Amino acid sequence: MFKKLFITHIFIISSILNAQIGVGINTNSPEATLHIKMKENINYSNAISVRSLDQSLKFNLDGLGLLKFGEENSPVPVDVRINSNSSVIKVGNTSLSAEEAQAGALRYKFESEIFECSNGEQWLVLNYDTPPDHLIAVNNFKKVLIPNNVYTKLTGWEVKHESRVGDFINDTYTVPVTGMYILSFSVFTNMIQQPSSSYFKGEWVKIEGGVETPIIQAKNNFLSSGVYMLGISCTGTVRLNEGDKIQARVIHNSGDGRYLRVDVNNNAVAERNFNSLSIIRVLE
Repeated sequence: MFKKLFITHIFIISSILNAQIGVGINTNSPEATLHIKMKENINYSNAISVRSLDQSLKFNLDGLGLLKFGEENSPVPVDVRINSNSSVIKVGNTSLSAEEAQAGALRYKFESEIFECSNGEQWLVLNYDTPPDHLIAVNNFKKVLIPNNVYTKLTGWEVKHESRVGDFINDTYTVPVTGMYILSFSVFTNMIQQPSSSYFKGEWVKIEGGVETPIIQAKNNFLSSGVYMLGISCTGTVRLNEGDKIQARVIHNSGDGRYLRVDVNNNAVAERNFNSLSIIRVLE
């Protein structure tokens, strides 16, 4: 009885000491908290294998270091397919530089909705065929009066094309995603006598707390008098934050009110497509 107790105590003490080093499977000298030594054979026996009741593979780590989920005979180092036709892998963002993350690292920028790959020196955007977020609008039929020396918001826009853009309500655009944007509009007025030393100015403005602040400006000066069709193109690239509200507006000092040139009777094709507006988000 004493001999059995003594042997049991030795076994318990040995197990405690061994557990302090680690737990070994197929090895009496674990070198980690959990050390699994595979049985050596020409078939590269599996280190870890998890299977369902029907023996289909769920998870496997074999002797070559190949990690597999669901695919039995995949030759690649990591295969995360549930089966040959189903795969899901999630990549997160990182604040590491491309050099710190090292070449081959992947990240997903949530705010820009793009994948990037590190080449060890810089983050490169992975190519894809999806067009950038954009909004393209025209005003072919709605006259807009632009009084003399008064900032006038451009209205009457009809959206022709759009892709995941913010709200464009009452001709005010709400930015959906923080990023770089190319803003552009071109408008022309009816033909009329123009005094000398006059101008026509266009602006993109950001609206904050009811205050309109110009962020892009363009100006055409008319040094001599004559019959002119006033025109202005206002284009630029700016960084905008999610939730920013922007508008397009114009002003002139011609003395009389001016109307945008449009097809009032809906039948004069020659009077269309003078006035256009576009907003395009640039991939960073």
